[in-house]
Amino acid sequence: MRIAVDSFFWVTVTLVQVLWTKLVVQRYYKHPSSQILDVLSLANVSAWILPDKFAGYYLHGQSSLQHADTALCEFSQLLSDEEENITSRRGLLPDSDLQEFLMFMSTSSREKIDNFLEEVRALQKAQEDSMSWFEGIKEQFRNRRDHRMIQPGSASLVDASKAVNQVLRRFIKQMQTVYAATQMIDPSFKMRLTDIPPEDTFEYAVFWLDRRHSWVSVIYEGVELDLMLFNIFVFTLVDIVILNPYLAMLFTFLIQKIIDFVRHELGVKNLGRKTLVGPNFFL
Repeated sequence: MRIAVDSFFWVTVTLVQVLWTKLVVQRYYKHPSSQILDVLSLANVSAWILPDKFAGYYLHGQSSLQHADTALCEFSQLLSDEEENITSRRGLLPDSDLQEFLMFMSTSSREKIDNFLEEVRALQKAQEDSMSWFEGIKEQFRNRRDHRMIQPGSASLVDASKAVNQVLRRFIKQMQTVYAATQMIDPSFKMRLTDIPPEDTFEYAVFWLDRRHSWVSVIYEGVELDLMLFNIFVFTLVDIVILNPYLAMLFTFLIQKIIDFVRHELGVKNLGRKTLVGPNFFL
């Protein structure tokens, strides 16, 4: 009975939070995932998200501006033109605003990208091995003394990063031109329902139009059910052990905050390492 009451309490609280967020906050105040797409477009940057080796998500960011680094008045004018539909569309396909795609890569395409990534890792390892033990200790002390210092990437790593970016741009360009008519698919209801990826007999890659915003499954916004079940499990377990719902609630809150902190710190370090951007640039 205690487990049933605790579960009902958490389901009710979560349901109220979800309805408030979906119907009020995201509609009238801000929508974080949509804002990510807006930032990508304004910055003229696209994003690859690969939770699996051969499958993931592609977020297309293409600005109508000639340069991403431009005056604020030009940004404002661009947004105004988009509202009036007098500028080019943001989407990957012609006359489309869709920027989200499920991406399935062929084995050969993935191997080519992996080869470039291995070159980047090899160059980074060679740079670390070339630094003596004393230089490494000196670097650590210097970092601690001035935690705001941005660590620049070496010329070889920057060159390797540019090469990888060129490969990814060519990959998307091929999909946008050569394979747009045959391998950029609007999935049917059955395909969306079963969510079964295509057989690995296709050439290059296959893109599915992602109208369900499936890519949010890699962030908190897409795992509300998992978070709710985790909180129910922690709260119920602690409540059964100590027989105090208030302490159980406090313990569950602290556990969630610890997970948030670790996720944020590891995420910033991961992005800083892979993009050669100093972690202090991430807010």
